Amino acid sequence: MNAIKSIFHQIGRAFTRVGEAVGGQVGGQVTSVIDSAVQTLIAYLCDCCLGWVMYNKETNMARAACEGAVIFFKNGKTLIRNIGRIFGMSILSFVLFGGAFFGGFFALFYFVPNMSQGIVNEIAQIAASGDGTVPEILSQPTLFNVVASAVLAVVLWCMFHSVIGRPFILVGVLRNFMAAGLKNKPQEGDFAVLDSRSPKFAKLHNSI
Repeated sequence: MNAIKSIFHQIGRAFTRVGEAVGGQVGGQVTSVIDSAVQTLIAYLCDCCLGWVMYNKETNMARAACEGAVIFFKNGKTLIRNIGRIFGMSILSFVLFGGAFFGGFFALFYFVPNMSQGIVNEIAQIAASGDGTVPEILSQPTLFNVVASAVLAVVLWCMFHSVIGRPFILVGVLRNFMAAGLKNKPQEGDFAVLDSRSPKFAKLHNSI
C-alpha cells in the first residue's frame, strides 16, 4: 500500500499548489489547511484501497491496488459524496462532542473555582521567582478556564474521534466505495485516467 500512498500524495500535491500560488503568509496558511485536508482524505482512500485488495483476493495484488485507486477518480459522484461524508461528519463530531467536552470542563472549573485559582497562583509564583511575566490568559482565572477547557476538549475529542468517530465514518465511506467499484469495476482502459497524472501509478501499472 506504500505505492498507493505515494500515488495519492503525488496527486494531492497538485491541490497544495493552490495555497503556494497565493503567496505570503496567507498562502502558507492556505497551503497548511489544504495539506491537512489532503492528508486526511488520503488516509481514507488508502484504507478503502486496502479493503478492495482484500475483497479481490483472487486478483493480482498490484492490479487490485491500481483498481482501487482508479475507482475514486472514475466515480466522481461517489468521491464527492465520500469527501462530504468525511469532512461533514468530522466537523459535526467536533462541534457536538468537542462542544460537550468543552462545556463539561468549563463547568468543572466554574463549580470548583479553587482549582483554577490555585493553578493561576502557582503559575504567578513560578513566574515571579524566575523574574518572568505571565500571559494574561494565565493570570486571570476566567480566561484560564476558557483556554484550559478548550485545550482539554480538543485533546479528548481527538482521542474520541480516532477510536470511535473515524471508524464509524470509514464504514460509510468504504460502503460507498465498494458499491461503486462493484457496480462499475475498472477495466484496463480506465487505468489511463491516472497513468497521465501520476508517474508512480504508471510505473505500478506497467509492473502488472
